[in-house]
Amino acid sequence: MTALNHRVSAGLPAFLLFVCLSGAASAQEWEGATPLPEGRSQSAAAPLPDGRLLLVGGYVGNVEGTSAIIYDPITERWEETAPLPQATRGAAACVRDGLVFIIGGYAGGHRAEVQVYDPDTAMWTSHPNLPLAGWELSCAVSEAGEIHILGGEGRLTMHDIYNPDTQMYRSGAAIPDERQQHDSFTGSDGRIYVVGGGTSGTLAPNTLAYNPDTNQWATVAPIPQLT
Repeated sequence: MTALNHRVSAGLPAFLLFVCLSGAASAQEWEGATPLPEGRSQSAAAPLPDGRLLLVGGYVGNVEGTSAIIYDPITERWEETAPLPQATRGAAACVRDGLVFIIGGYAGGHRAEVQVYDPDTAMWTSHPNLPLAGWELSCAVSEAGEIHILGGEGRLTMHDIYNPDTQMYRSGAAIPDERQQHDSFTGSDGRIYVVGGGTSGTLAPNTLAYNPDTNQWATVAPIPQLT
């Protein structure tokens, strides 16, 4: 089972790809790709199994949007797909068994919806709502296939674990410190990492690691300070 989770904010009508050119790592550089059809911010993004990128929701023209577009790096083109059933921005996005889960966000208030996109049918379905709505949260898929929904405004230390097969939630160990506007991912060691973010204007320097087997958090290497 592949555990992938990605979140993106695209504030300019341009799409950037990080390209690792052949040769040494020092040859890495950014290059521009096909611009977005229109500028947006606080969107959620996720990679599809065929290598394309799904970008959904966010602020589009200062309106919380439902639009969903797909970028194909082979053709270098954006195409529209079925819109979100519920507008949202600042949602979490992760991929489980080829399905894209768009979780929570904000539109007229904190959202609790779990909206699921199937790239094979280009259709959305709904899963049970979050136990508590939240915005600027994150999610990560464990090696066991459970979705860990972490933090966010309105639920700063909350840790919900969702099983898409049973469509049931349970609580995981609370995040040791409050987080929103952060990211999370599953590492090669099976632990779930929470990086960046913070709350109330305070940045969180610590990187946190959660062990699904023991239901415990640990603090690991802090984010380096830029000089």
